[in-house]
Amino acid sequence: MKQYRFIAILITVLVLLAIPRPASAQIFATPSMDNISKTLIRMGALDFHEDRTVDLYARVTNCALVQKSYQNDFEWEKVRRDLRDEIRREISTFPAGYAYEAPVKLGKYDFDRKLYSFVGQGGEINVNTFSMVTADKSFCADEKQYWLPSTYQLVLRNPVKIPGLFILEDDGRALLERLNQAGNLTHIIFMRINVRVVFVAGLASTKEIREQKKKRLAERFSGGKASVLQNIKSGSIRLDGELDSIEFYEDEDHKKLIYTYRPYDH
Repeated sequence: MKQYRFIAILITVLVLLAIPRPASAQIFATPSMDNISKTLIRMGALDFHEDRTVDLYARVTNCALVQKSYQNDFEWEKVRRDLRDEIRREISTFPAGYAYEAPVKLGKYDFDRKLYSFVGQGGEINVNTFSMVTADKSFCADEKQYWLPSTYQLVLRNPVKIPGLFILEDDGRALLERLNQAGNLTHIIFMRINVRVVFVAGLASTKEIREQKKKRLAERFSGGKASVLQNIKSGSIRLDGELDSIEFYEDEDHKKLIYTYRPYDH
């Protein structure tokens, strides 16, 4: 069986290198610059009425178009209008959730709690924060990061602790036999963590944030409502998320589902 380097079960930060992949309308997308840019637009953190947002959208989704038309101001202005219309049509399909994958190793079966513990710190999984680091190659023609940060933190509003793989005795025995028969004597299974993005504060420059603070002071007396902003020039952008589910599979291809953990079931 293929050998895997075991990752510590205490998962506080899962770092993934983002590479350009086609965005998907699926509920839980693969973390990539393509997908995360669309999430920022869908959640309102980036305003697609601004030219710089449309230009970013083009750079991560249609490099050939950028290379063909960007240097011609008149042609590019028409492209911007077309892309803005495209965003309006497609924004409801932009990713609003992400899936993170990692192998985990089963430990001893707990007959009292009816579960397999996990090998690692404390025998449980702690799910809290996921980090995605993008690369320059995520952008068109290996350009630099344009004006976006390179790191994004997807933070769960309610951290989740999972004591083990919940499974009845007979099912647990059958699972162990299947793993052994498949040559998986280390009893490694595969986990997919599905997270919904529920909020992203707007991205703004230091100057815009300073002006917003002044606006908040004024609106204390007017009853208005100011937007929540985060600095686009900071080292990391935060996305707030909620855990939807954690799926456990026998195989790396994620076809043989063992169990699905849902936080509202526990």
